[in-house]
Amino acid sequence: MNRITSGRRGFIRTAVSFAALAAASATSAVQARAFPAKPLTLVVPFAPGGNVDIVARTLGIPLARHAGQSVIVDNRAGGGGAVGSGWVARAEPDGHTLLVATPGQLGTLPEMIKLPYRADSFAPIAVVSRTPVVVVVRANDARFKTAADFIKAMKAGMAA
Repeated sequence: MNRITSGRRGFIRTAVSFAALAAASATSAVQARAFPAKPLTLVVPFAPGGNVDIVARTLGIPLARHAGQSVIVDNRAGGGGAVGSGWVARAEPDGHTLLVATPGQLGTLPEMIKLPYRADSFAPIAVVSRTPVVVVVRANDARFKTAADFIKAMKAGMAA
């Protein structure tokens, strides 16, 4: 992670840039009026309380301040994120409804199952978070201190 996108300040810088990009993108005849003309909706395709929801709610604060409009976080969970993603794919293309997604909804799901959207139904405009995914074992399982220990145990047939 680089210095610009890491930490709270990096996140806020990204959010401010995101708001500026959204405001500057009003070029079509439909968007010729002031943008945003109504509250912005950040659709989170997962239940409230998870990582993506927390990122969206944190992003919504500076975004609302810079947009001069309310920002609504709308959780539309289901289907591994497909429900909320499909909802955004069918929303009016006026820039007021945004999807806060992970690569799973945009790249993986459309390749695995039939959905009401395709990977190219969306245009990415900002990366607002980089969240590591880790694999862990119970702290009191003394057999495993590293991934190599785990793989060695699996090969020996004792990891069951």
